[in-house]
Amino acid sequence: MNAAAPHGNAGASPRAGLTVLLVESDPERADRIEQALDGVPGLRVVHAPTVAAARQRLDAEAVDVVLTRPDLSDGTADDLVGTMPVARAIPVIRLHDAPAGPDVPGNRIRLDTLRHPERELPFKLLEIMRAHQQEQEDRARIEELETLLRQVRTRVSAVYHEVNNPLAIISGNAQLLLELARVMEIDPTLLQPIEDIEQASRRLADLLQPLSAIRDTLREHGIEPLENPRDLPE
Repeated sequence: MNAAAPHGNAGASPRAGLTVLLVESDPERADRIEQALDGVPGLRVVHAPTVAAARQRLDAEAVDVVLTRPDLSDGTADDLVGTMPVARAIPVIRLHDAPAGPDVPGNRIRLDTLRHPERELPFKLLEIMRAHQQEQEDRARIEELETLLRQVRTRVSAVYHEVNNPLAIISGNAQLLLELARVMEIDPTLLQPIEDIEQASRRLADLLQPLSAIRDTLREHGIEPLENPRDLPE
């Protein structure tokens, strides 16, 4: 079995390649799987015979992928997955010797279908890891887009609020002055500036409508504003 250096030791050299944590309680099966993977350049296999040992490995060092049997001597693959840190997003691949039921979650490799495990298993493993990496990249892009949309809604809402409120006061007062001027029969030449103000405020109100529509559309799609507007980029 390959020895594993604890992750983060002082003076440790940078980690190269991929580290595979093999969780297998049967020593003979573990040896066969390790032999199938040992010859792959850049692939490092560390073995944990139990769920408890696998947890210790995950706490002690950086692991890129977990290969595990569904049933282990001290628990199951689900027991292991349930305690893995979500933030690290490590792909877990279950190894089966027979077809798995439709209710079995996650990625699976059927060892009984591999005619040449030493050649086929590494390719199966890398194929699943590439798919997992693509999924993580897609999720990161979606999260980035959601953050951007939240920033847009926050900024749009702030601009609408800051402009619409004083605009409503200006428009209301302009209309009041027009009514007073007509009742008091003020010189018509004095009405023109007030009418200009009232018309300009209406044009500005019309320009604000697209902002209101954007804000409402984002709200309908579940895009919430940032909790702290100070988080907006400059």
